[in-house]
Amino acid sequence: MLIDKWTKIFSLVKKTGDKVIIFDEKGIDTLVVMPFDQYERLISQSTQVKGLTEDEMLDRINQDIARWQATQKETQPVVENLEKESVSDDKDEEDERYYVEPLE
Repeated sequence: MLIDKWTKIFSLVKKTGDKVIIFDEKGIDTLVVMPFDQYERLISQSTQVKGLTEDEMLDRINQDIARWQATQKETQPVVENLEKESVSDDKDEEDERYYVEPLE
């Protein structure tokens, strides 16, 4: 019965590629179940960072940010028209906030 539950958890992790957090009955011990290839990449990344100089570390961070931005552009919906409209609305609101009166 317990083996069936673990089999379901493993198949779900394999199917989705997600990570699953499992607690013991008392909530003291916590485990993470994740695909093995993701775990290997996680471990190899942490060991590759240990010997880097500051410049190498900054280059690595910039590369990671560039990769992340590329994936965000692929998954982000196009909202160009909404942004243009909201910018013009902001200008109108800004004009209405200030009123100049002549000094007497």
